[in-house]
Amino acid sequence: MGAQARRVLGDPAATDAMREDARALLARAADGGDVLSMLIVADGLLRTGGGDPARAVALLERVVATGDATPLNHEWAATRLMECCRDGVGVPADAARAMHWRREAARLGGVGAMASLGATCMDEGGPIPRDEALDWLRRAADAGDADSMARLGLCRVMGLAGDASQGNASQGNASQDNVSQGETLLRTAADAGSVLAMVTLGDLYASKDVALGAVRGESPLAVDMAQADRYYAMAADRGNVGAMVRHARCLRDGAGVARDPAAALGWY
Repeated sequence: MGAQARRVLGDPAATDAMREDARALLARAADGGDVLSMLIVADGLLRTGGGDPARAVALLERVVATGDATPLNHEWAATRLMECCRDGVGVPADAARAMHWRREAARLGGVGAMASLGATCMDEGGPIPRDEALDWLRRAADAGDADSMARLGLCRVMGLAGDASQGNASQGNASQDNVSQGETLLRTAADAGSVLAMVTLGDLYASKDVALGAVRGESPLAVDMAQADRYYAMAADRGNVGAMVRHARCLRDGAGVARDPAAALGWY
């Protein structure tokens, strides 16, 4: 029933009447427990301003609870439940419940959820313990998320990620191995297109006056203005405003690049 309805809805030649009948059939399939139909109906209810978000939440909860769904189905449903709980859509806003579903989505393989949880490791007194946040950050980085690679690289460079071989969190005093591994991670992330990594590398290589105090404490990397401006320029080309200002300063002062006040004005 659900498969038939989905075929009609995906057929560009279907008439409006056929589509209306298919939507009714899809709703019955969802009520009957067909996983894909539940997901499609729930998505439609959440996307439509006049929909029924409470019913969508109920359908998503059924998907998570059923053993017939694939891990990807479970992860998608958990992610949407997190958004509903976070934003108060179909249920009262509940930060603790949203965090539950975010963890569930991450556990089921959602790289976005892993990255979101991992990013909290940068915050003092974050919503989850730093050890847990770092674990999610490593998983997201291992899954290829470039911004997570950048954050993990910065944590290693600044001594916030503990010993790279043991995975334990620490506070500062990065070993030289950790600094080197963190720098490599940041470079890999920048090469993969992470603007966050580009700006971070620029700040780590730059002198304090150019980095505008962006680095917490002293950067363990030696000042290298040529490298700093290279990464600022990469990020500036991709629209990062902070990198534009920093790149302009380098051009204005001839720091790591030939002095060019006229070009600098173009970036301000």
